[in-house]
Amino acid sequence: MHLGKRRYYRVMPVSCVANGYTNRYLVGQLIYFFRYLLTNELLTKKWVDALKRIKFKLSQSSCICNFVMSSLYR
Repeated sequence: MHLGKRRYYRVMPVSCVANGYTNRYLVGQLIYFFRYLLTNELLTKKWVDALKRIKFKLSQSSCICNFVMSSLYR
């Protein structure tokens, strides 16, 4: 049975945009990243306030890590 060549896909780098967090996605790490729900304005505002960044421009590729999320919901 021939399975063919293995394909490797390039993935955009993912890192936490919160102030003071330098977490980046690496295979095998127990860090999770969450994208912003741009359709839910109330939740988006809460997440952006948690970033504590001045003049931050939110985009669809912006992510926060699970450490920021856990501090949000304590």
